[in-house]
Amino acid sequence: MMGTASVIHNGVHIHLKLNSRLPRLSSPYPSPNWSRPHFVHNHIVSVRTEEKRGDSASCDGISNVEISHDDSPEKIKGREAYAASAKTVALWVCAAVAFGIGVGFKDGVGKATEFISGMYRVFTGTKLVSRQAVCLCSSFQLLQSATYVSATYDGNRFFTFQDGVRKATPLLLTVAVIELSDVAFAVDFPTYQHEELPPTLDSTSSPPPLFDGTTRLYVNYSCPFAQRVWITRNYKGLQDKIKLVPINLQNRPDWYKEKVYPGNKVPALEHNGKVIGESLDLIKYIDSNFEGPSLFPKDDPERKKFGEELLTYVDTFTGSLYRSFKGDAVKAADEQFDYLENALKKFDDGPYFLGQFSLVDIAYIPFIERFQVFLSDVFKYDITAGRPKLAAWFEEINKIEAYKVTKTDPKELVAFYKKRFLEQQ
Repeated sequence: MMGTASVIHNGVHIHLKLNSRLPRLSSPYPSPNWSRPHFVHNHIVSVRTEEKRGDSASCDGISNVEISHDDSPEKIKGREAYAASAKTVALWVCAAVAFGIGVGFKDGVGKATEFISGMYRVFTGTKLVSRQAVCLCSSFQLLQSATYVSATYDGNRFFTFQDGVRKATPLLLTVAVIELSDVAFAVDFPTYQHEELPPTLDSTSSPPPLFDGTTRLYVNYSCPFAQRVWITRNYKGLQDKIKLVPINLQNRPDWYKEKVYPGNKVPALEHNGKVIGESLDLIKYIDSNFEGPSLFPKDDPERKKFGEELLTYVDTFTGSLYRSFKGDAVKAADEQFDYLENALKKFDDGPYFLGQFSLVDIAYIPFIERFQVFLSDVFKYDITAGRPKLAAWFEEINKIEAYKVTKTDPKELVAFYKKRFLEQQ
């Protein structure tokens, strides 16, 4: 490994960007550590009496509009990134196959078989071993066994001549292994980034094969309540286990009310032969009954209690702002967003309401997303001005892919809210 040492200590400056060009593998989010040390701030605004939730945790379509979600900037960007990654992976796979064929002509079928089986291990085994070090080690050993490599060269070239034979140097192997690991990590590109959204079903659409064992999440792409459950599904990496079924709320199919959900609203989850509704109930249900990162503290009584208080308060928050759009919106916004700013000061081990990303953040973000663009456009009101905690929260949550792919075009949101709240005055 002298050549490798020379790379580290002497010289060739190569930026090892294992994650710069290709997305990394697997479900992207670890479970939060809910037992980290934290500080309590006693000046949190007390939670007010819960407003009756009733049907407020679902969309019924009376004041809803169908908003296109297929060509949003985030979706286009995600498709382009996935296409670029797929092309790069295909190129490297073809190169590996060609190299294997060359090994076969040069050293026989046995060597070629060893090389191809090793490549298969690199490309498909990464998800099982889940760690870059194993992939790098396997790749290095594989290439070393299939290529003439100098054992004594300690320079900064890719090839050298020894005993009249042109040999690869450890530097070349190192660079090749890094590229292979980059591709291997890209093979398991997270599903939520390139999920093709199914078309919306309306009154002319036939029902899916209901209650056949498939878990289905009935949503509407523009409904903030459905967005909560959609985000939860994505964050827990359940795209392959929970199928999206979008419903047109303006022209909904009769079979949805008759055979699926008598409430005739979204979201609704078809699971284990039954259908469950109400968004806050559903995000808790999915978190408790499906695999993936935990989204609510179970062993931290203080965080659990505060999380429940914030989940209770969310209807007061949304109701106050919705009502204010026909009155004093700025006053209501000051009060409600100050409340959130204070709530975000409770725990200091992360930017989110409970320190780590949780169901509380999921419950609030679909509405804050809408209020932020509407208040800014119509009332010239910046919800983050003078609220550094809220600004940091909003910035961080907009980095989460599980949420980003569910967002709606801001211009369409503003147009919808103007029509709903301003034109009816």
